[in-house]
Amino acid sequence: MKKIVWIFALISFISCKKEGVSTVNNGTEIWFKNAAGVNLLNSTEINAIRSADIDIFLLQNGAKVRVNRPMMDLNESFRITPTSQGDLMTLYFDIMPESMQQNRVTMFIRYQDGSEDKLIGEFNSDRSSAVYLEKVWVNDVLKWSPSPGKGSALVEIIK
Repeated sequence: MKKIVWIFALISFISCKKEGVSTVNNGTEIWFKNAAGVNLLNSTEINAIRSADIDIFLLQNGAKVRVNRPMMDLNESFRITPTSQGDLMTLYFDIMPESMQQNRVTMFIRYQDGSEDKLIGEFNSDRSSAVYLEKVWVNDVLKWSPSPGKGSALVEIIK
């Protein structure tokens, strides 16, 4: 009987082999503010930025491609959520292999007036078990890299 229990335990242990990526951290939080520091995602503000005013593009194989995934919860790779400090946008970098260029993903936020902001997310090089954001650039200026006390990837864009 002991042999059967040991064989069953061994088979269970072998079958629990971990495969694929177990952790994914591909999002950056964005505050949109004007020069006076007013949160432009607050819908009561003049010139507020609304979800409908934003299009997300991805640099894929050298071409800008509009992000549109109608079958996903976040079909445009972002969401705007209320927080105690005001509304905040979370942009999720596309981490598919065809979007990665030297561990970096380039995405663009295009606004209703036609202007754009370019965001580059740099990811860890070994993505076999975990994918995590290491740095974020906005319009080619490094805006976030992890350091003690910095927390999650939070950047500010002044419009």
